[in-house]
Amino acid sequence: MLPPRSDVEIIRELLQDLPAGAAWTPNTTPEPKDVFAPRAHRNVLDLSRTLVVGNRGTGKTFWSHVLWSRQGRGLVAEAYGLSELKRVEAVFGFQGSITDQNAPSAKVITAALDRGVEPQVFWQAVLLKAYGPVATTGLPQDFVGLSEWFAANPEQGERRIREADEARAETVLLVMFDALDTIADDWVSIRTRTEGLLRLAVVAKGLRNTRIKIFMRPDQFEDTALFRFPDATKLRAERVNLEWRFYDLYALMFFHIWKNTEGKEALRNIAGIHAQLFRKNGEQIQPILIMHEGVQRSLFKAIAGEWMGGDRKRGATYSWLIQHLSDAYGETTPRAFLTALRGAAQILPIRHDTAIDYRGITHGVGEASENRVDDLLQDYWWIDYIREPLSGLHTPITKEALFTAWKEANTASQIRAVAPLRGLLPVYLALRARIDELPRELAADISTDENALLMSLRLISVCEIRTNQKVNFPDIFRVAFKMKRRGGIPPRRNTQ
Repeated sequence: MLPPRSDVEIIRELLQDLPAGAAWTPNTTPEPKDVFAPRAHRNVLDLSRTLVVGNRGTGKTFWSHVLWSRQGRGLVAEAYGLSELKRVEAVFGFQGSITDQNAPSAKVITAALDRGVEPQVFWQAVLLKAYGPVATTGLPQDFVGLSEWFAANPEQGERRIREADEARAETVLLVMFDALDTIADDWVSIRTRTEGLLRLAVVAKGLRNTRIKIFMRPDQFEDTALFRFPDATKLRAERVNLEWRFYDLYALMFFHIWKNTEGKEALRNIAGIHAQLFRKNGEQIQPILIMHEGVQRSLFKAIAGEWMGGDRKRGATYSWLIQHLSDAYGETTPRAFLTALRGAAQILPIRHDTAIDYRGITHGVGEASENRVDDLLQDYWWIDYIREPLSGLHTPITKEALFTAWKEANTASQIRAVAPLRGLLPVYLALRARIDELPRELAADISTDENALLMSLRLISVCEIRTNQKVNFPDIFRVAFKMKRRGGIPPRRNTQ
């Protein structure tokens, strides 16, 4: 018979089994056991806040599907004390998929706009259809036909929307829009269609029982041209930034341990005198202590050791891990965090009384870096072209050295050459074609292709320009880019 496992062995195994954090599958209902509700995300669920901004891996699609699911809405309504969610009926107006018959695909939108329908009118037709068959009785049931009818009969269309809204006296219709970067194949079309949607969102705020929620990437949000119409500033001002703080990330780790029966008991034993702080919260078992940073530090010290090495010179494990997973804006995605912990648990610690240690954490950060860049490539295919010439260079790096590396590799030319087959250009490289139309300051910032590439990288938080004008690549990208830093984690070696 095998000897019983220790508490730290149980926790190590659970860390090895942490979820990979893959992108949420459209039209999939989240299970209650998978719903973790960080305090900072309460505003995402506020029906009066239209715009939610977040990077890949921060939870945009996850939260949209929690709101879409009746079970998910009920769970977070209890967790956050948002009783209004219990009277919501939610549908998608767009989610970048052809599997939802209630939401158009990008090709359907193109077909309608090619027939002369204006973007805002098309989205009005989508909203009308979202109310259900009664609202569109006697009208075309396909999006293209319905939008053409709306364009020809705007007064009747708007009246039908008002009537459908007023008829929902007992419920609120929530229409959500996600994956807007897939709404077209080029930046100009994406901007035009998204602006039409934002215009509808402003107008729809006057409806009593209808709410719109738009999930958007930071690079789209930073496109100020989207918000150059009356009252658009209201949407910008009320936006919700989907951020994860230190204690939210560690709370997520403890949440995954706690929902396992053995993990719960192991955590109780390690917590010791803090055990009385655990409680049951509705259907979701959750320890209160995971929301307390001081207790988190004590627990993580017991799980991972206190220092990144033999003493305090390299810093505490609790803070070091997050700092080395942060992007240029200081943000860490839960996907990167869980990946790093999972990788850390693959390395057997030197001491027998911890689940992981500094060596495993260092290894895990390397795995998280590879994973984070793989994530980026799904949205920004051109990352491969800009990182190849940077291999072996030191960061922080001067702009001159950075630009020289890209020029010698013909990076910008290569990106332009393959863009018709691969997808969207880096946003500022695309804007170079219309540089005469841009504000003077922006035009100066992207006066060369290399400047445009740098600006595009800054926009998606891959690098920062320090006060001494050197360009710094944080470890979460640097390691996978195979760049060097004095005293830093060594670049990853190819394993193939």
